Amino acid sequence: MIEVMDFSQKERIYLRDWYYNAGIVGFLKVISDGNLDIEKLKDFGDKLYIGEDYIEFDLSILENFKEKFYRQLFLHYFDLGQYQAYLNKALQYKADKISKILKEIDKYPFKGLHIFLGYSLDTYDDIVNYKEKISELTKEQIYDKTRDTGFVVDFVGNTTKNIIGLSKLDDYLNSVRKLSFKIRKRSDKLCMSCQTRKKEFDMNNAISNIIGFNPDNSNWIWGFDANKVKLCSICSLVYLCASVSLVFHKKDSNYKYCFYFINHNRSIRKLVDSYNGFQGQVNIKVNNKEIYPIMVKEAVKFVKEEQASQTLQNISFIEIQENNMGGQSTKSYNVYSFSLTKKLAEFIDHNIEKIPKGFYFIKKDYFDIEYEILKKTIERNLNYNDIDKYFRMYFSSKSNNFVKFNSNIYSIVDYILKYISYIFLGGMMDLEKISKKGFVNGKQLRERLGKEKENQINGLAYQFLNDLKVGDRDKFLDKYLRVSISNQMESRFGQDEMNSKEAFLHFGYSFINGLLNTYENNSNKENKNE
Repeated sequence: MIEVMDFSQKERIYLRDWYYNAGIVGFLKVISDGNLDIEKLKDFGDKLYIGEDYIEFDLSILENFKEKFYRQLFLHYFDLGQYQAYLNKALQYKADKISKILKEIDKYPFKGLHIFLGYSLDTYDDIVNYKEKISELTKEQIYDKTRDTGFVVDFVGNTTKNIIGLSKLDDYLNSVRKLSFKIRKRSDKLCMSCQTRKKEFDMNNAISNIIGFNPDNSNWIWGFDANKVKLCSICSLVYLCASVSLVFHKKDSNYKYCFYFINHNRSIRKLVDSYNGFQGQVNIKVNNKEIYPIMVKEAVKFVKEEQASQTLQNISFIEIQENNMGGQSTKSYNVYSFSLTKKLAEFIDHNIEKIPKGFYFIKKDYFDIEYEILKKTIERNLNYNDIDKYFRMYFSSKSNNFVKFNSNIYSIVDYILKYISYIFLGGMMDLEKISKKGFVNGKQLRERLGKEKENQINGLAYQFLNDLKVGDRDKFLDKYLRVSISNQMESRFGQDEMNSKEAFLHFGYSFINGLLNTYENNSNKENKNE
């Protein structure tokens, strides 16, 4: 392994593009052996200084960098839970099916692990014993037991081949050791990224499959000469380190891996804190649909801190996913940018736990309600039409086999009405009172009609819904008065509802909510599911 000489040469790297920022976080993670804590990083003393938007480090800090880098790659990508799942599935075969059991255990990318750990799996009892031993081990212990074998190198190479290339790592480190990145003559060209050190290495797939360029297609796809797009060895190392800071998450029903990074240019310290918070939230989530709410929570937290410090910075989340193009697996990425006003951030912060959850199917297509509502909340286009949509989905699920709806309608309607009132109407408290009045009134009517008239109740609710959709106050009021009088109920439709369209709609949708008694029905349903 090539080691770096212990000399006092210092280099600076600054916050730049999102992938470079991910590399800075990864770089700090590597040199600290995964202990990514700003206070702990002070243990490096004068060998590492963390400035506002840069880090300055002594090159001697790169001693044993390759070993540390491989360790972090292994710990980052080794999915112990997945391996244990393979073992559990393997043991579902009968005891005499040893070959099938071993085939299940030896699945990619864990092939041969039991051999490198020193276990012979010749009998069924051997496999049962091996499963118990694995359940007692951590990822760190597995790494320590296999670090001197070929397993770590093979595993890291296989699991990262569609993300980064490791073939040039020794070249980068050797260049650093020789100080080849230094500008020594006028003809030396500057690194495309830092613009201070000598360019030396191609910015191609050896750096990253996410941002690298293929020299063979750079001219006709990108429109430039790939030979001119080169990096210094320091920046090459930084970009390579992004691979250990990308937060991965199993997404969709196919459990497809996506990679995420939270990015902003406020400061190194804040970037590290945001990263740690985001990764921590992702790690504790078990629902494979919940990555977007985590983004929103971190964005709200960031905006509040920005306002407190009287600074203005945008925060974004990068989602990287597989893109099968031309028969090769490459990576493409989406950027989620959150530009939250103080008012919107306050609303989300106060209601984040009340955001409706659930899903619906239309035929085989799955739709996540929490994602839909949060996205519209951020984009500021959540409105009465969405209430109508979810009510109709609710009705359709009762009479249409192609639609399945699993959510709390009461929570959906309540959240959207509060959102409209607070964001667009200045937080008018009267509207909240009107909503409560409408809900209680609808619930009273349901009690008068009785549970045995469920079909009549649904029919009434659907008629009221049609009037609300087009904003026809007269038709709604005509039906409302007739049904109130026939059931000997006092009208609660007052002057506010007559004079204000918003008051009318808040009353009307809340009235339907009470009429359907969705609060109690869905609360009972949720309790049964818990």
